[in-house]
Amino acid sequence: MLFVRFHFRAWLYRLFSIQETLALLTEDALIEEEATRKTTYYKITQKGSQMLEYFSSMLPKDTIRQIDEYLRDNKVDILEATTVHTDYSVTPSETIWHLL
Repeated sequence: MLFVRFHFRAWLYRLFSIQETLALLTEDALIEEEATRKTTYYKITQKGSQMLEYFSSMLPKDTIRQIDEYLRDNKVDILEATTVHTDYSVTPSETIWHLL
């Protein structure tokens, strides 16, 4: 039971950390949010793309190659490890999160 509680806390921390990061990126107009009925999509803006290009231009070419290789070789694992599936319902008094 302790492991489940720890795992849930770690997941919850990650979820709120992700939400905080998305909120900051949206606030700074580096990404924009598009909400549909039950899904929110995030898209990089031109300003965000320019900032990404600026910082990536500072990296040595060999580092960029290593990053590209790592992302290519580990794409599925990265997606599985970073995807958070949730649903929620809102009542007048609370928001209830459902882990999927």
